[in-house]
Amino acid sequence: MEIKDWNERLTSFTTALAALELDEERDPGKKKLMAKVMRTVLGVKTSGAKAALGGSKFGGKPHAEAGFVWPTAKNVWNDNALEPLALIAQLNLAEMAAHDPTGTLPNRGRILFFMLPTEYDPMSHRAYTHVVPDGPVVEHAPPRGLSAAGGVFKAKSLNFEPTVRFPDPNGGFLSFDYENEQRVERLLKKHKLAAPSVDALLDKPAFSNGKLKRFSPKKDVILLRFFGEVLSQESPWFETEIMLVIGREALAQGHLNDARIVMGENT
Repeated sequence: MEIKDWNERLTSFTTALAALELDEERDPGKKKLMAKVMRTVLGVKTSGAKAALGGSKFGGKPHAEAGFVWPTAKNVWNDNALEPLALIAQLNLAEMAAHDPTGTLPNRGRILFFMLPTEYDPMSHRAYTHVVPDGPVVEHAPPRGLSAAGGVFKAKSLNFEPTVRFPDPNGGFLSFDYENEQRVERLLKKHKLAAPSVDALLDKPAFSNGKLKRFSPKKDVILLRFFGEVLSQESPWFETEIMLVIGREALAQGHLNDARIVMGENT
């Protein structure tokens, strides 16, 4: 969905939300709270369809310039052996910007995110960001041994669309009694705002106490937030929240090399 008709659709949804009948005894004050905390964000869904060359996706083989050199890092749990990193995600900002209702994203730039495919631990966490230069790209085969290490994940293309979120002021997202939740879900579906399969972009993190190393809500933007389970059932970060972030100022100036991986709290 393009953003050109977003304001009209958002107005329609807001009007319908105000008229929605919820059981106030089960969720006192929740409807008023929904209207107060509702955020417009860029949502994303995964698809098994093959991503176009240079398109946004999880896993698979990276699409980069012909001279691209696969990143490596020392694995502290393997005698500091130099090992290839796994491709986590590939983001095409032009694709994202076309559906971004906040107008935050630039309409050019591609970023690749890599991590060492070991179970998350502060000592073993090694990440790398590669900004693809403007120009043609090719698909690069993974280094020998990366597949055996569980570091090549099945490719899943990413499709973007504007949507809304209802963050809980105390952390996470608003929850409802089951019957009220079904009413809210039906309203979202009617307005084609069903929850994306991957968490919202350009939004706040879902941790509760508002503090996270290497992430500042005032200075940073979340480009993509997801749990390792979307990569595969065997992902070494299966229950780990992974956020791809960038500084707001760096994003505005096109300094995409500032993009980085931040691991969620208590995951």
